[in-house]
Amino acid sequence: MFALLAFIFCSNVPELVTEHRVSVIELNHVCSVTDHDDGSRVVTVHLSQLIFWQLSGDGEFHVRDWRYLKDAQMPRYDHAGRMWRVEWIDRTWDLYRITSSSYLETYSLYDPEIEDRKEKPLARRRIFKR
Repeated sequence: MFALLAFIFCSNVPELVTEHRVSVIELNHVCSVTDHDDGSRVVTVHLSQLIFWQLSGDGEFHVRDWRYLKDAQMPRYDHAGRMWRVEWIDRTWDLYRITSSSYLETYSLYDPEIEDRKEKPLARRRIFKR
């Protein structure tokens, strides 16, 4: 029985670690605001996503890649390395580790990743291997 459990555990270990460094890791919440007749206001979060921004040669930040928050871990600060880190395991059991010295959490009424596509289309992004 122990050998079977050890085999199952060892077979689920990620085979490849893919590491990338980006300029900023952003945890973005896309929201809507509803005003009611009684004067109250309700904010609804529709989407929480991690956006990985890279400073480009023209001095502008552009989206390198993104993930739904449900598909990755919450960003954590690594005090020893003085870096923010996000990790996830994809469907092929590859581990992704993204690091950055900067992190921010935002709430917006629009999707910044979609807006950035106007400046830098998906075909021009250096996305993480999928």
